[in-house]
Amino acid sequence: MIDFPLNLDDKEESRAWYEGSLWLSLDKFERFWPDVGPVVEHREAVKSAVREALRVQYTINAANRARWEADPSSPDELDETVPVEELAKTCFRTINERAGTNDAKSIAAWLTGAVLAANKESGWHYLWNMLLFRMGEDHPRKLVSHGIPSDTARKLVAIAVRHRSEVDAIESKWV
Repeated sequence: MIDFPLNLDDKEESRAWYEGSLWLSLDKFERFWPDVGPVVEHREAVKSAVREALRVQYTINAANRARWEADPSSPDELDETVPVEELAKTCFRTINERAGTNDAKSIAAWLTGAVLAANKESGWHYLWNMLLFRMGEDHPRKLVSHGIPSDTARKLVAIAVRHRSEVDAIESKWV
């Protein structure tokens, strides 16, 4: 049996679990599993185990929101009747039981590999990505008005337009 591979006290590993579990629960994401890493034989067993854990977490979150809405002066801390780490460990035990050790190993390797690495990207990468995406909407004249030479502005917008079309193409696969 494979133990839960992440330390949820670590911010990046906690985010890897949050994002990874969400991705594993989505039917639309399943077709990308072979491309992004988790090679599993029993996909439905993995999805159902993850969905059960997320359902419990969402119920806890909804109860916390309702409590806070009823009394806005109540503390902001989450009232975790079942700690997130225990839910994650239970989910992983369920994956082991229903899908088997090989599938659990694959999910563990994916979470601690590709998902965790993606979460360790620098913040500037995300910001640059957004800037580049939005810049594809602009005209070079706008950049020139900020002191950027016109030939450089044209090149930047061309790169941004290409980037935007690549992002749109990737996102169209999800629809």
